[in-house]
Amino acid sequence: MVWVLGILSIDGGVYHKRKIRFIDDQSLRPTGSRVRTILFDWLRMEVKGKDCLDLFSGSGILSFQALSWGAKSSLCIDQNIKVCSMIQEQADILGAKINTQKLSLPNKITGEYDICFIDPPFSQQEVLKQVLFSIQKQQILKPDAIVYVEWGTMLELKDWNILKYKKVGQVHMHLLEQK
Repeated sequence: MVWVLGILSIDGGVYHKRKIRFIDDQSLRPTGSRVRTILFDWLRMEVKGKDCLDLFSGSGILSFQALSWGAKSSLCIDQNIKVCSMIQEQADILGAKINTQKLSLPNKITGEYDICFIDPPFSQQEVLKQVLFSIQKQQILKPDAIVYVEWGTMLELKDWNILKYKKVGQVHMHLLEQK
């Protein structure tokens, strides 16, 4: 089977300008360079030595970027096995400490994480709410964990504090912590 591939460049850190390939599928919406730059300006001092969780990982670019800035590890979860395989292949090429798991969300997730990236399809608002509820209920976030949500509108959440917010084009960036 031939996969159509897209290419993204990692911005900053030890993997700066390294290219990663991803499955170029209409259902994927990789986080753009401008949004990643803003996000990692927010997180740069927080990410070093941290364990990350990347939900709806798609290209895996947020995990690659986090590891480039010094994160200890990242688990990428996506429901598409081809996406997971491509992320793992790219991680192996870079020597990046990424593990992948094929899983539909919300679902049981194991481990404890300092930073969680959530970037679901914008059309799946109910799934986003369920995933946010699920990660709280499962207690997989370490104390003082930070959650980044990329969404199509500004979120109004009663169980989360919004630490930072910015709109870039059609993307609404949210940095959250549990109340």
